[in-house]
Amino acid sequence: MHMWQVEKTEIESGVNQYRIRRGPNYLSYGDWIELLKSSTAFVEFYVALLKASQYAAYFWEVKPLDEKSVAEPFEFVLVESSSLPGIKANPSAFSEHFKQEELVVTFPNLVTKINSSILILVNFLSD
Repeated sequence: MHMWQVEKTEIESGVNQYRIRRGPNYLSYGDWIELLKSSTAFVEFYVALLKASQYAAYFWEVKPLDEKSVAEPFEFVLVESSSLPGIKANPSAFSEHFKQEELVVTFPNLVTKINSSILILVNFLSD
């Protein structure tokens, strides 16, 4: 048994919400980020959770974060996609950001004067 438990709720057809607990407490966004950076066991658990989705393809969505919301309970949704299975991945688009020894990579994406986002990706080159 893992030290993390998953709560999955179907919000509507094709949309599932997930929350993760460690013991009686939900992980915060800050906890989730720290575990992705520091725990191989958590990364493996999280990747297995995503791979276990009943959807052939999906969009992974999480709300934007700031200094205040980082302490809130972490949650994400998987939204079933009928268009993604027909799209071929292009790993060269982000290849400069991947190093073989890292399980997870992060880097800025879509940075503008009023908005920015950070991509968090599982490294497809890692073992």
